[in-house]
Amino acid sequence: MGYVFLFCRGSISWQSRKQPTVALSTMEAEYMALSDTIRELLSCMYYLTELGISLIQPTIAYTDNQATIALADGEGDYRRAKHINIR
Repeated sequence: MGYVFLFCRGSISWQSRKQPTVALSTMEAEYMALSDTIRELLSCMYYLTELGISLIQPTIAYTDNQATIALADGEGDYRRAKHINIR
């Protein structure tokens, strides 16, 4: 899993590592990666706010797995993902 956060065309936070848990599907792996990414995103947004930088536009997180997108939007089949730890 990995992510890069860009601010004013420069990277302010990045990470690339193996996931600490074993996923049973690609949707689960992508969902766990998205969860970690959003947690770091919220932290970066907090630091920018503390520095007096207001974010006018919404922040967009990209993922390429359609099942993960549907689950994150609340439209996916949650029965298949109920074994994922609450994040």
